[in-house]
Amino acid sequence: MATQVRTERFQLRRLDTTLPIRTVGFLAVLGIVQLYCYVNFKGEGFSREVAQLYILIPVLLLVYTGLNQRVVQDLKIFDMSMKVLLGFFAAWAFVLFFFGFGLDVQFGTVTERMLGGTLITQMLFVAPSEELAFRFILPSYLESKFRKDLRWVALLIPQLTFAAFHTGVYQGDLTALFVAFVFGCVMMFLYNLKLFGKEKLGLGFTIGAHAAYNLVLLGVLAPSGISLISGGA
Repeated sequence: MATQVRTERFQLRRLDTTLPIRTVGFLAVLGIVQLYCYVNFKGEGFSREVAQLYILIPVLLLVYTGLNQRVVQDLKIFDMSMKVLLGFFAAWAFVLFFFGFGLDVQFGTVTERMLGGTLITQMLFVAPSEELAFRFILPSYLESKFRKDLRWVALLIPQLTFAAFHTGVYQGDLTALFVAFVFGCVMMFLYNLKLFGKEKLGLGFTIGAHAAYNLVLLGVLAPSGISLISGGA
């Protein structure tokens, strides 16, 4: 009987595709991957200045979440991975067609040598670090400080901070900063959005969407970049 129970538990563990990882564990793994890429990747398109800044975010958040258990949550590995892919492809299609064909936005251009470095910079540094800080940890902390009827303030402040964080990148351009603020609000909305009454789209979705958005605007996932990736002219 005992053997049968152990066997059933083993089978359940094998079939469980939503194994959780604590936020602290996720931050630690992300920080290690970022550090490895920072030390070892030498290709063009990889911004060491950006990496130096963004590699600090998981480290600071790791210390903070280790000290403040209120914002530590379980992240389901399989579920989060699927949502990263969903957010990535949904944002890619939307930005490419709506911005490119609807608004006639001119995307950036990249060379073949810059593709790998740009992908690593955006997908492993910029998108996950910013989403962790401005859509996950900071809103979670502020929500614990505000009354329920002021929850919207707790969600709005991180997006203002997100826009201010980009002041140097956009050199004080108010239009660009406003776009960053609107983008942050959209990401916050998607983070909390529940499809068909189920759980929130959450962190995985916004990381994927954020990465795709940046990569399209930079030209990596625009037609010219896709042509380079696929080996076309």
